This record gives sequence, structure tokens and C-alpha cells, in this order.
Amino acid sequence: MNDENITIMSLEDAILQADDSEMDWDRIRREKAAGIEPDIDPDEGEFDSSQTGLIKPPPKTTVSIQLDVDVLAYFKEQGDGCHTRINAVLRKYMKENRKTDRAPFSGGQTRSVRSG
Repeated sequence: MNDENITIMSLEDAILQADDSEMDWDRIRREKAAGIEPDIDPDEGEFDSSQTGLIKPPPKTTVSIQLDVDVLAYFKEQGDGCHTRINAVLRKYMKENRKTDRAPFSGGQTRSVRSG
């Protein structure tokens, strides 16, 4: 499985991004109420369960980090899960820098990170 093809988002974000403009929800509700099974979509293909598996997330650690007030406010404004979103942004940055072998951004003084 390729990590680049995996997008992590909340259910709310997935619903907002879903394009259901072509979905006839009224017809689906009527057919469901009448007990009619949906037609099989020939373009959908078969589900190959041999390609499935459980993805175990890497272990996490607690750290103390200083962030700019506006940066933290931005992530908190988006609702619950701000730590998860910050982690996702940092992970994407890490992967991009590993792929391109670019020198990491130096935004000033280096500070030690306390973990545990």
C-alpha cells in the first residue's frame, strides 16, 4: 500500500468533500422503502480483500512545544482534533523533505525538545 494514496480526514470533512451532485437520494430512499436492492454498478468492479489490512499508526509521544499564538489559534478554530491536524501537517512536511532531500527550514534558534 502506498502512503501517498492515503488521506486522513474526519467524517465531517469527507462529507463536505463528497460530490453527490449526481446522486438521486430521493430515488434511493423510495427503492429502499420498497425493499428494492440497488443495481450492481458494472464500473465498480469486485472488492479484492487480499489487498486489505490493518494500518497500525506509529506510536506517539508527549512533547512540550512552543507555537506562535496565531498558528495554534488557526488549528483550534477548526474544531476538535487540532493536535491530530498539526501532526498531519508535520508528517507531510517530513515526507516532502525526505523525498526531495531539501535542507530543512531554519526558522531561527534551535531549541531542545523535551519528550516523555
